[in-house]
Formats: sequence, structure tokens, C-alpha cells
Amino acid sequence: MKSRVTIIMFLLFTVPQFAVGEKFRLANEPTNIFSPIQELGINMVPALSTDIPFFIRQIPLSGVAGDYYRSPLGAGTSELTGNEKGEVGRVLSQCTSPDYYDSFVTANIVGYQYQLIGENGNRREYFVRYSQGDTIYVISGWIGKFLSFYRAVPGITKYDLRDLQENVSRLAAFDIQIPEEAYDKSSHDSCYFIEYVSREKMARIRCYHVSEEVGVDTTANRLITNPRTLIEITKFIDKEVMP
Repeated sequence: MKSRVTIIMFLLFTVPQFAVGEKFRLANEPTNIFSPIQELGINMVPALSTDIPFFIRQIPLSGVAGDYYRSPLGAGTSELTGNEKGEVGRVLSQCTSPDYYDSFVTANIVGYQYQLIGENGNRREYFVRYSQGDTIYVISGWIGKFLSFYRAVPGITKYDLRDLQENVSRLAAFDIQIPEEAYDKSSHDSCYFIEYVSREKMARIRCYHVSEEVGVDTTANRLITNPRTLIEITKFIDKEVMP
């Protein structure tokens, strides 16, 4: 069994990086992404970070490590070790349905290494953003801590509980049911933000809206943004970083 897992991990991470996937294509990260910072629990204290913008990565105060839909801008890249690739492949298979990634995607996962003020050691992370049609996917995470998978579709959609559960069930590689009380905590009149954490499954489900900056309208002197509705599925490895 161990040799079989090793072979699978090898195949996942060794597809030539210049190849074009049959299902997926790499997607550039936009200049800026406007996310619901307050609802994400981001602590707006610039002094906590060094080269990494404080609204992207944080010291995990109160279980908040940052916004992992975004890459750690400013961080140096660092090749993942064989053991780290094995962890990513293993946790990804536990988190996400194989319909939503392939060996082309995993072969293009980029490793990062950096240190924030107040942290004892380097943070080892990874990130890849890719697309299928007009849908964006992100696989992102912190080695030894958690893996997050995101699907972001165009437009502003406010799922009812049934639709949200159906979407999550298609995306997730494990069964997780969102309680009605967790769904009802969101504000449907202002910021739409659904969050459910299962300590039993060591998982988190979130659904919210972002706006991605794609250009500038010089005539009207305004940003051009694409709104998206995002579903996040996170699998935790370390209970200490769970919210």
C-alpha cells in the first residue's frame, strides 16, 4: 500500500510544468482582490507583518492565519520537499473531489517560505490558482497546519441552504452537513458570509463574495472588477490552528 501511495504522489507532482492540462489552465492572480476582511477575522495591524501584506497573512491570533484565497505576496518561493508534496497530495485527496484537480494542477503548485514578526520559525506554504472555463480554483495551504480548496464562480450568488449543501457535497471528498443554525448566522442584507467549522471532521466550510480587480476604466476613472461567489473547503492537520 505504501508503494502504491508513493507512485500516486510521484505521478501527481511530476507532469511537465509547461504542459497544458486537458481540463484546467493556470490562471494569473489579479492585481487586487477585495475580500470581506472583517468577516474573515483579519486583524488590521500592519506591524504584525514584514514583507507580507497584513490583510493576506497573519500570525494565527484566535485561529486566524490569513486569507488563503490569495498567494503570500512578497514571500520568497521555495521548492517543496518530497515529504511536503506527499502531505499536500494526501490532504488534498481527503479534502477535495478528484473531479476538481489533476496531475497538471498539482505539478504547478508553488512553494513559499517566509517569517512573520512574532513567529519562531519559517512558514512553509504552497499555492496554485487555475481555471476551467470562467470558474477559478485555488489550492492553498500551510504545511503541517491545513489545506484550503476554493471554487469561485462569476457573479454574486446567495445560495439557500439546500443549494449551498449540494455545491459543497460535489466539491468535498468527505461528507459534511452544514447545520441550519450555522447558515442562519450569516447576514443576507449586508455582507453575505457563511461559515461552519466541524471539530469532529477537522474541517471548515465558508461561502462569501469577493471582487477581483481586472483593470482600470480611465474614461470613468474607476476600477474594473469581477465579482465572484466563493466556496472554501479547508481540511485542518493541526487542531491548534482551528478557529
